[in-house]
Amino acid sequence: MPKNLIEAIHRYGTASFPKAAAVTMLDHHGKSISTLTYGKLYSKMIKIAYNLLNRIGPKSDPVLRPGNKVG
Repeated sequence: MPKNLIEAIHRYGTASFPKAAAVTMLDHHGKSISTLTYGKLYSKMIKIAYNLLNRIGPKSDPVLRPGNKVG
């Protein structure tokens, strides 16, 4: 059992269920309009983390470091 959300997305997004639906968006009638798979969610999570760590602030003094929590 994954200990947190990041571990769960990694587990289900890479090996267990990469094509399984993780999030389904509904319109105001309750009809599905878009679905995000665990694989896509994991991919987007990695891209966001990379951008937060490498593209924010000056290179000499990064604003975020590995292990920081961003809300």
